Amino acid sequence: MDLDEKWPARWTTTWKFGHSPVAIPVRGLDQVSIGRSVPVRRFTWRTDQFHRPGLEYLMATDRHHGFESYEEEGLLLVSDFAAGLVEALSQPFRLRFFAEGKAITHTPDFLLVTDSGVFLIDVRPVGQIKAEDALKFAAAAEAALSAGWRYGVVVGWRQHVLTNVDALSAERRPLPDVLGIQAQALPSHTGAAARLLAVQCALRMDSEAKVRLAAGVMRSLRLGRDPLPWSELEQSRWLRRTLTATGAADGVVTAQLLDGVLFTQSPARPDRRSAADWALRMASGGCMAAGNLSLRLAALCLAAHTDASAGRGCAELERIARECGLVPAELIAVLDRLATCLIGWHVVSSSGDLHWELLPEASVSADKRSMWHQGDTGERRENSHLTLAGIDLPLEGQSRRSEQAM
Repeated sequence: MDLDEKWPARWTTTWKFGHSPVAIPVRGLDQVSIGRSVPVRRFTWRTDQFHRPGLEYLMATDRHHGFESYEEEGLLLVSDFAAGLVEALSQPFRLRFFAEGKAITHTPDFLLVTDSGVFLIDVRPVGQIKAEDALKFAAAAEAALSAGWRYGVVVGWRQHVLTNVDALSAERRPLPDVLGIQAQALPSHTGAAARLLAVQCALRMDSEAKVRLAAGVMRSLRLGRDPLPWSELEQSRWLRRTLTATGAADGVVTAQLLDGVLFTQSPARPDRRSAADWALRMASGGCMAAGNLSLRLAALCLAAHTDASAGRGCAELERIARECGLVPAELIAVLDRLATCLIGWHVVSSSGDLHWELLPEASVSADKRSMWHQGDTGERRENSHLTLAGIDLPLEGQSRRSEQAM
């Protein structure tokens, strides 16, 4: 490696903040606002690829993080159980360094921020580290040392470690954040209609990741036979439509979902269907303009993040914008047009948090009351719940079974 006295200025890193790449010399790494950055490259899912990408939910950060192999998923899983994890960033930056007069690039796998310091991590199974890999790892170590970070290469785990941690993790998080998964899995340019459709597909799929949407669902979404949302999801390699002779005649659309992360949904299928019905009502309610899909998607996202007991909600502005497929400035314009759904909203400039209050008829709690059924004695029953973006949704099916048993 070329490590002369000016190497910290000549070696550079490329980060992404929003949609814009930013070049920062290695000597300035300790000044980077890590919390505002996003992965420097997107994660892709294709049926013909040999590695195993996906998204792993971390309790420490309350969101999903991308990985490109089983070994990387294991690192995220173990990191979540390590004390003091504050932030995790996949594919944090692209390092450009020099060796023997040639420019070489390398993208480290993870940047982990903990209470005890910052760790730059590469993952490569033992036996698969080639000479060029060792050179890139050494360069990453030098860059980390310059920034005051620690660096390491994870080459594997003892089998009992991953087995035990995976079992514990599966029990502590019963449900995924459906909206959050899609915000990371779908391209940023995916339209509101495709995102509303993807919510229904993700919640109505069967154990083989196949979904069958009746014509009534499409009418409720007010999409009819519009092929564009389906085409967008197919171009994103998120699903593949399957044609059936009977389906074409009665308006039913069947599809095979291709995003393997959806299999992390743990509730029973009827529970997911109940959440799909709730999302359908929220996205087709009368509080927003019928023809404006962006308004309907924003109303759904806000309702899913609203405290059911108070009708108020709070979330990062950028998070809600990602779930709506918008940039923050576009979301602000959409919020201004949701006057018939919102009592009020504001953004805290110091934290970037969005606060809002829904009108009673548009709130999650109002929708919940319409879904509950009490028995003849007037006694309220305790039923299972489903979480969509962190909000508990009652299960109509189990509520009816409870009444029948009385």
